[in-house]
Amino acid sequence: MSEEIEIKSSKFWLLEEKVTEKEKNPKKWLYCNENNAIEKIKELLKSSSAETILLLSIDISGKDWKITQVSWASIASLLFKT
Repeated sequence: MSEEIEIKSSKFWLLEEKVTEKEKNPKKWLYCNENNAIEKIKELLKSSSAETILLLSIDISGKDWKITQVSWASIASLLFKT
C-alpha cells in the first residue's frame, strides 16, 4: 500500500528530527505553513536539542525547485513570536 500527499500550495516546509545513531531513519513531517512547523519545533525542543532539528523551505513554483534550510536565527525569531 502506498502513501501519497497532495500538495495544494507551491511552498511547503519539511521538518526533520535526526535520531540516534542506532536509528538510521530520521523522523520527518511536512507542513503547508511555517507556523505549524514552528509549533512542532517548539514541541520537539522539550525533549531534543536544536542540533537534531532541521527545517527546510521548499518552493516548487518555478521550473526549478528551490530548497532552502531555514536558519536557526529565523526559527528563534519565530519561536519568540509564538
